[in-house]
Amino acid sequence: MDRLLRAWIIGWPLLGLATVAVAHGNRPVLWLTSFFTVALLWPATLAAARLAGAGAGAAGGAVCCALLATHLMGLPPAPAIQPPQLERRFQGQGDAVRHTIVVPTQSAEWRRLWAQETRLEAYLYIRVAHQLDLADPLLVVRVRGRETSYLSAQTRAAGIGRSETERDDWHRLRIDRTALEEATPLVVEVAPPTDRALGSGTIAVFGGYSLRATPSHAASAYFDGSRWTDDPAAIFPELDQWQAPAGQTLRARLFIELRLVDPETRRFVALYY
Repeated sequence: MDRLLRAWIIGWPLLGLATVAVAHGNRPVLWLTSFFTVALLWPATLAAARLAGAGAGAAGGAVCCALLATHLMGLPPAPAIQPPQLERRFQGQGDAVRHTIVVPTQSAEWRRLWAQETRLEAYLYIRVAHQLDLADPLLVVRVRGRETSYLSAQTRAAGIGRSETERDDWHRLRIDRTALEEATPLVVEVAPPTDRALGSGTIAVFGGYSLRATPSHAASAYFDGSRWTDDPAAIFPELDQWQAPAGQTLRARLFIELRLVDPETRRFVALYY
């Protein structure tokens, strides 16, 4: 009998962890539970057996094994992780996206930034992915309804990634302080050029989850050729599979940002979106 008790004390972690493996497979909870079982629970039962006898150690192993079986078998499945970025693929010439930025031009912080000895430079940053064979210009950019510039190879600021068929870059456009300090919010529209056909899905703008968009949760919008919508699930089709927590609004924004840059250090000193 004593031999059986000691065998149980030594081997109970195998039964407990097998229960966890059946319930959770190779999920992280298996490895985390295995670590704490081997590092803490098993040594505790061995210590109990040494101090109080084999019966005490076996009883401790039985309790630990039962806790593993009853608790971990009932754990809900690990939640799916939302993607860190979203994308809106343009389907044709009628598509467009828009993002509204409220620039705090009347704030003391804004005046302090522009009062520095080193005059700041302001840029619109837009993250774009496109097929490698797509000719310039890639997209048209309008600020407050006025055509401002085009995104092209010359406007690339930083590369994010590149595959055999597509590249992903931040593009930037210089914008002067006067344009920023107009009374109305800074409304930026991005759309395919109207003078040539665009293959469906050949170019995309990116977005992500954000609670800090300057106007509200409806800072971004999408135009499908007939009407504008600020429904996040319409802007980013991937959102169809995610549900907002009860009582909360699903929020997402386009990666269209205003960045103030120190021309000497090239560091960002302020960012608004």
